[in-house]
Amino acid sequence: MTKFEEMQASHEEMETVRNRAKDIVLEAKTRYRDELYKIRNDRMLSEEGKQQAKEELRLKYQDAFLGSMLEIQDKAKAAAERTIDLATKILLEDPAQPEETELAVFNQKLSDLKTSLLLAPNPERGVERLKAFVEETSDPYLAKQIQAEFHDMAASIVRDGSATEKVKLNDLYTRLKSKSMTDEQKRAETLKGLATAGKNSDLLLDGGVHHNAIKELLGPETAMYANKPHEYFDRMIDEQN
Repeated sequence: MTKFEEMQASHEEMETVRNRAKDIVLEAKTRYRDELYKIRNDRMLSEEGKQQAKEELRLKYQDAFLGSMLEIQDKAKAAAERTIDLATKILLEDPAQPEETELAVFNQKLSDLKTSLLLAPNPERGVERLKAFVEETSDPYLAKQIQAEFHDMAASIVRDGSATEKVKLNDLYTRLKSKSMTDEQKRAETLKGLATAGKNSDLLLDGGVHHNAIKELLGPETAMYANKPHEYFDRMIDEQN
């Protein structure tokens, strides 16, 4: 499996694990209500006994639910971190180099461009020449070579330029960065952003349908710790010591 395939698989795992949180809410809801029904209809229990049994049941499901959320959170975070790590490695890779003849022709054109920028009659003409060269370059490797030289070429243009030229050059550089990335790198950049967002976001939307369902079912304390189960179990350990 390539790094790209591993990255995609890790991202899919993160999404699958995160979605599991909602399923756990629904499963807990069904099982909890079934057991609650049995307690309410148990003729062997007094009202006081039923209340005690209900509270024991709630605490049992609270621990089980938050334990599942902790497991999901850890697995999702691990998958997100793998995705981010692999995406970063892919983004640092150099695109494949073109054939020697194509590269030689490009280097000659790039050298000519640098000279023409120094001799351009005005900044506007310099921007036009640089833009034309960038637009005709489609190979990611060659685009990356322009990117490496962009600072010096832009400096030769804006030394007497206005803010307008700087804005145009900034837009051109953004376009150039995109051109210097392969399709896989563009996908890696997207998945890196999604994994970073997933790593730092709640499993259940606060105030959302599933979060409210847990709040109604098991109480506000369970809902409060639904997205931070580690804090709940750390508190339990502290209270036992």
